[in-house]
Amino acid sequence: MQYTEDSIWRTDIRVLQPEKGYRFALDAVLLAHFVKSGPEDQLLEIGAGCGVVTILMSKLNRFRSVKAIEIQKELAELCRKNFEFNEIEQAEVHEADMRDLSEILPEASFDGIYSNPPYRRAGSGRLNPSSQKAIARHEIKMKLKDLFECAKILLKPAGRLTVILPAFRESDFDKLTSAFHFHPHERKYVHSFADAHPVFFLATVGKSSTGFTEHPPLVIYETPGLYTSELQSLLIAAQ
Repeated sequence: MQYTEDSIWRTDIRVLQPEKGYRFALDAVLLAHFVKSGPEDQLLEIGAGCGVVTILMSKLNRFRSVKAIEIQKELAELCRKNFEFNEIEQAEVHEADMRDLSEILPEASFDGIYSNPPYRRAGSGRLNPSSQKAIARHEIKMKLKDLFECAKILLKPAGRLTVILPAFRESDFDKLTSAFHFHPHERKYVHSFADAHPVFFLATVGKSSTGFTEHPPLVIYETPGLYTSELQSLLIAAQ
C-alpha cells in the first residue's frame, strides 16, 4: 500500500495516511475542537483511523492519557507510527474490535469517549470498493448502537460520549441516547453555507445530567472555496 505524508493545518504536525484508502477530512478537526476534556482526563477514542483527532487534541493539551482503538490492522499501524512521529507519548494504540473492549478494558475507567463513527447503516448506499473506506463509512464492523453499549460500560459515572455524525443520523442518535439513559449535554450543527441545511452535527451526551447547551451553528464556507472566519479561527487554533 502506498502512503502520503501530509500536514494538518500546521507544518509541525505530519501524518501518514493511505494514498487511496481512508483519508482524514475536516470532520476530524471539528471533532477535536468540540471534545470537552481536561489535562487530567483519561480518554478512549473508538475508530482512531490514522490518529488525526488525538494528535490535534494533544496539541490543545486536552488529556492525561488516551487509548486509541482501531480495528483495521494497517490503520492501527499507521496510527502508532503517527503518534511516535508527532511525539504523542501519552496515547497508545490498540488493534481491537470495539465490541470486545469490555473484556479488555476496566469497567467505568474513562472520563470521555470520542468517535467519528461509520455513518451509513449496513445495506444503505453504495459500498465503497476500498475495504478501508467501506469499513470506515458503513456499519460493517461497528454500529452506532455498539458505541453506546461500549460507552455505557466503560465510562465513569460522570463520563461523556462525543461524536460527529451526518445530520441524517440525528434521529438515530437521539433514540439511542434515550434508550441507553444518557443525557444530552451539548450539540452544534455544521452547515456548508449559511442558508443551507446542516450537513453534520456534533454532540456530547453523558451518564449524568448537567444541563443542555446548543451552540451557535458553524458555517464552513462564506462562498464556494472560501472558509468563514469562524472556521479559519479553528484551523489557526490548531497551529
